[in-house]
Amino acid sequence: MMKLVSIFDQTVQNLTFQHYKKLINSGVDRSTLFSGASLVGTADIQIHKNNMFDFSESGKLSAFITPVGVRGAKNIGWYEICDLVAWHPNKKTIYRFTGDMPVLNPEASEKAFYFQQPLIVHAGLLSWLKADCEGCVVLDWSHPLFSFFSMNDRILTDDKPTGQKIKNQLACQQKLPEIFVENFVYG
Repeated sequence: MMKLVSIFDQTVQNLTFQHYKKLINSGVDRSTLFSGASLVGTADIQIHKNNMFDFSESGKLSAFITPVGVRGAKNIGWYEICDLVAWHPNKKTIYRFTGDMPVLNPEASEKAFYFQQPLIVHAGLLSWLKADCEGCVVLDWSHPLFSFFSMNDRILTDDKPTGQKIKNQLACQQKLPEIFVENFVYG
């Protein structure tokens, strides 16, 4: 965990005025970028199979980096960082560093359930930032997310392909195992 915190801190140091300008011109509110925990850094990356990435010194592909984890109290700092994701505002593909978290901001599902609000599922990191980090972003659609989505009565998304992916996740039949009880003694 400490390693990911220090790596992310380094990516935050790489940000320039041009990076902030690109995000603000893309519709991200200044208050989202400049209050609470840092949400964005930047680095050069190298892409691997299965949408994974490593950091690269070669400068082949520059990407924004966002931490995946639990923000600290009142969104100050990071309590825990479990993964880092690389993304570009003009592309929908999200690349993961460790692959440990299938969803960015998974607590959004419980919050939506508790407050009886729709769960907001964003197609990408840019739309999540533009929404002031409300809702979640699925990072790994191959992960079984039935239990994550099924607790919510209503789900909102910002594009049809994401809606279809959610529908596919909910439509998959869960095969339950047969359960046998032999020689069980009560009391």
